[in-house]
Formats: sequence, C-alpha cells, structure tokens
Amino acid sequence: MAELILIRPRRYYFDLTNGTDVIRDEHGLELANIDAALAYACEAIEELRKETASASSEWWGWRLEISDHSAGRVHSIPLSEPDWLSHGHACPAALC
Repeated sequence: MAELILIRPRRYYFDLTNGTDVIRDEHGLELANIDAALAYACEAIEELRKETASASSEWWGWRLEISDHSAGRVHSIPLSEPDWLSHGHACPAALC
C-alpha cells in the first residue's frame, strides 16, 4: 500500500530592500513551494514596474527578497534589471 505524504504549504515573505532600507512584508503568503513563490514575486515586480514606470529610477539598487522562517532568504530579485519584465517576458528562473 502506498504511503500518503502531505506537503504543507510554507509561508513566504516578500521584502523590498536597497541594502539599507527595508520595506517588510509583515504577512507573507502561504504557497505550495518555491516555484510558486518565484512566480508570485515576478508578477509583483511586473505590477510594481507598471505602476511606477515613470519613477523606475527610484527603484535602482532595490531588490525583492523572498524568505521563509525555516530557511531565511531563499531568493533575491533585483528590481533594476533591464526592463525585460515591462515587455511581457517571463521572469527567468536563472535571474532569481
């Protein structure tokens, strides 16, 4: 008989930082795995860039850091990368 293994979602946090200042995600999101967290992060960055297109230079040097309580920071995505997101490209996993 096969054993059923339940995988519980993890709570991931998405903080914005420039190395000095931090805008903390106090609530986080429960997601199935890191792939889901990366997909959410890339969507959030795309939305942020759309909302602040005229102020994109203000985000230079900032990054979105994905973390969870068990592993700490698991990925960091720079907001100031070339504007591939603004042209409808998917977030490349290698960047994350």
